Amino acid sequence: MCDNSHQMTTRSKANAKHDDIQYESQDMLTDEEDSSVDENGNLKGFIDYDCDDNFDHKELDKQLNRLRGNKSKRKKKRNIKKSKNDKN
Repeated sequence: MCDNSHQMTTRSKANAKHDDIQYESQDMLTDEEDSSVDENGNLKGFIDYDCDDNFDHKELDKQLNRLRGNKSKRKKKRNIKKSKNDKN
């Protein structure tokens, strides 16, 4: 049918070559001093856990929509035309 012998390394061929390597779970873990993750699983230094300020959900939604490219909903002024009968 199809001759599948070529020199290009495909993902399936690459996976077959790397399946022989076995990693121990302890090899993947690092020391806590060298870790960039805090005790809650978040990156160190990015979250201020002591902050008690109020959170503005409307401002968050506004900024997310701006980043997504959604236009903000603005109220348009309507020009009310007076009818011919309303000239008073």
